[in-house]
Amino acid sequence: MTDFNNKNNYYDEKLTAEYNESLLRVMRIAESWNNCNNYRRKGLLKKWMTELDNIWDEIASVARETLGEEKYNNYIELLLECSKKIKENKSNKAKLYFWIRRKHRIIKAIQDESGLGAKLKAHKKEGIV
Repeated sequence: MTDFNNKNNYYDEKLTAEYNESLLRVMRIAESWNNCNNYRRKGLLKKWMTELDNIWDEIASVARETLGEEKYNNYIELLLECSKKIKENKSNKAKLYFWIRRKHRIIKAIQDESGLGAKLKAHKKEGIV
């Protein structure tokens, strides 16, 4: 038991979180993807972009750790290209939609490759009808 009145004992003891935040992160991400799909269907492009930024904020730190520096930086370059094209095409809805959709797909790929999204399972060919 930690003696909180004794500063030396308090800082010597290693503390561990009593819950794992990862499930909450996955739930927030899932809700954001649902919002993205709803905003896209309604043509609310600005809200769609904002929600994609929210997802990126949730996955960025995990992506950097799991993908490795080179792959992470390659994805960053793709996202920067999308951001540039989105700014350039604000007045052209068709092109704007194309670039937001591309950003959407890149972020989804990053999420999946980082282990925060879909988990694909390999199946043996034998026994599958």
